[in-house]
Amino acid sequence: MSNATAARARLKRARPQSASARKGSGPGRPRNLGVADERAARSRILDAALKTFSLHGFEGASIADIARLHRVSPALIHYYFQSKEELWREALEYGIGDVLRNLKETLDDLSDSDCVSRLKFFIRRYIAIVAERPEVFRVIIRDSESRGERLTWLSKKYLAPLYKIFTTLVEAAQTEGKVKSIVPSYHLSQIIAGASYQFIASHNRMLEAYGIDVLAKEVRDRHTNAVLEVLFNGMLTEPISPVPGT
Repeated sequence: MSNATAARARLKRARPQSASARKGSGPGRPRNLGVADERAARSRILDAALKTFSLHGFEGASIADIARLHRVSPALIHYYFQSKEELWREALEYGIGDVLRNLKETLDDLSDSDCVSRLKFFIRRYIAIVAERPEVFRVIIRDSESRGERLTWLSKKYLAPLYKIFTTLVEAAQTEGKVKSIVPSYHLSQIIAGASYQFIASHNRMLEAYGIDVLAKEVRDRHTNAVLEVLFNGMLTEPISPVPGT
């Protein structure tokens, strides 16, 4: 063997594998799966992980739990994700990433609409997202209970962009004098978020107490309309006259 040939052979042996090559050589590699099937397998894992993390939290859930509860192969999970942390992050991206991006794009398309109409549209979409993706918001609530790396990551990746959309819409309405400036925009945004979210988040409690499925479309629509009515028009049938001396 010539020196040049030997050098090429050494270089080939030393060259690091690509990420796809490393993934494809690991245990649990799917056999004879096309691109669509691999995408479906990955989505099935992320859906299972999101549900498990929402019920048991990051610390309380393990890859073995996810595999057992949702009949997914542990080896298949490890094939796609190197760690539980990576799986947790990818599960949240799967659950909410595209939704927030599409929401921002839609609001940009509504830039010619008045500020109140845009704020009302956002509130409607926010309630719909909470109702359609409850696991995502349960994960966010769980990981917001204490400060740490996961909350920091959540804040930078999803919460800060969502809050920015919220506060920008509220500030615009306050600046134009359409919405009262009794509290800063970030505070009013949280009041609106609480009014929008709390009823939907009480799904199990509402079932137990009243036999009402808050995720049913007609109930959700009624809640959405009530939130908008109370926020923008108040809940009193007529103004209360001020009491003299108060």
